Amino acid sequence: MASVRGVGLSLIGLAATEAVEHRPGTAVQIAAAAEVYAHQEGIVNVYSDETPGRELVDQARAALSADDVARATEVGRRLTIKEALDLARIPETASV
Repeated sequence: MASVRGVGLSLIGLAATEAVEHRPGTAVQIAAAAEVYAHQEGIVNVYSDETPGRELVDQARAALSADDVARATEVGRRLTIKEALDLARIPETASV
């Protein structure tokens, strides 16, 4: 993908998909990876009012205990883009 911002937003979309698929741990991990990526690239992941990405990621966080959110966030912060994409490709992941 040629757009740095597009990569970050695509990861948010994948995180939202994981939330819808009832994999909140994976959703939080991918969202954390997206935030780290955006920060490293000097961009901001702007959540559009037209898409439910933020709401779905927030729902995923709410579905987990505070400890599980912290663990999933820490794991996600260490993921490379490739690892985040691989995580989204695995239908039934062992998420937090």
